[in-house]
Amino acid sequence: MVRLLVFSDLHLDTPFRWAGRDLARARRRALRATLTRICDLAESEDVDAVLCGGDLYEHDRFTPDTRVFLRALLRAYTHAPSSSHPATTTGTATRASTAKVIGHPTSTSSPRRG
Repeated sequence: MVRLLVFSDLHLDTPFRWAGRDLARARRRALRATLTRICDLAESEDVDAVLCGGDLYEHDRFTPDTRVFLRALLRAYTHAPSSSHPATTTGTATRASTAKVIGHPTSTSSPRRG
């Protein structure tokens, strides 16, 4: 049986225009912390994969530091497949039952840098 952890609609880099600059920044940091806690939960529950079923980014907007954050997070929580779990490779993404984090884009366009 495959165990999934599913989340959706995190909306990293939401501008929070209604908030002042400091509060908006704090809210965006909280979104990143939430994603880190999701990955921690996946580790502690030993799930086979994490699926983002909705918007990971706020529309097509992301900042360069969010790209760096996501890359570091995915490297920290993505595990190489073991010999008991064969993997298939498509492009640069490896899919296997031991991979802990799988991101799924919500559109076919690339996010724009904001």
